[in-house]
Amino acid sequence: MAQSMKIRANEQAAAEKIAGAFSPETIDALVKDAKATGTPIVTGQVPA
Repeated sequence: MAQSMKIRANEQAAAEKIAGAFSPETIDALVKDAKATGTPIVTGQVPA
């Protein structure tokens, strides 16, 4: 499996864990706070 495929699989697993643990409203609030403070957010894009 290529490295980029492993990263995507790991990101997908992490996203599923977060979605199962938090409400959509909580996730939205966390994303909003991260953007406001300049905290990097994983976008699902793998660098080339």
